[in-house]
Amino acid sequence: MSPSETCPSCGASLSSDARFCSSCGKPVAATPAAPPPLPQTQPIPVVRPTGNPSGVPVGIPAVPPAVTTFATSPTPPAPQPAEQVVSVVGMVTRKTGLFSSELYHMVITGKRLIFALQTKEMQMNDVNQARQEAKQQGKNFFGQIGAQMSTRTGEKYIRVAPDSILSENLKNFSIDLGQVVKVSVFHGDSEDNTPDSLEIKTSTEKMKFTISNAYAVEKQLKQVLGSKVK
Repeated sequence: MSPSETCPSCGASLSSDARFCSSCGKPVAATPAAPPPLPQTQPIPVVRPTGNPSGVPVGIPAVPPAVTTFATSPTPPAPQPAEQVVSVVGMVTRKTGLFSSELYHMVITGKRLIFALQTKEMQMNDVNQARQEAKQQGKNFFGQIGAQMSTRTGEKYIRVAPDSILSENLKNFSIDLGQVVKVSVFHGDSEDNTPDSLEIKTSTEKMKFTISNAYAVEKQLKQVLGSKVK
């Protein structure tokens, strides 16, 4: 303590090394010396290299910002339309031998040609059923004959599922429209007694049929085959 210091209790002067006041006898508390100030450090300036506006230190690859992706469910495919019968070409005959042939109704769908074999038993059943229905409707003899003739058109297949037609007989078969290369319709000659005919050329074979109305058949086939029909 300096000589100018005094006792905090009585105010008497104290010596520099006094621990008790010589006047009042009370202890004198030593005033702790203030700690020396800490040295001040100057901040180190950051110098960014030119040509690097991002501020990322040279040599350290920049981390791209995270991209949030959202999982999207795949769009379900559009339902395919069901195959339906477009029209029927009745009484299509295919020669199988010198004196033999097979009679079909050619069912036309948007995807294929289905040939439904008509056995003699099937033809007889169709005729009898048509007659019975005509009688129940009160039609006369000529009306019954007309109903009988209508069975030759193959209209019974109009509202039948194509797969059911194909499975009706083991000899039934079909041709996908995509396999058809060319269809030729020939008009017969009455003088030469030549009937109307149909020729279907696919990528693997050529089939010939006898038909009864070349104009109607050509029109029906053009609806689904377009320019392939000549």
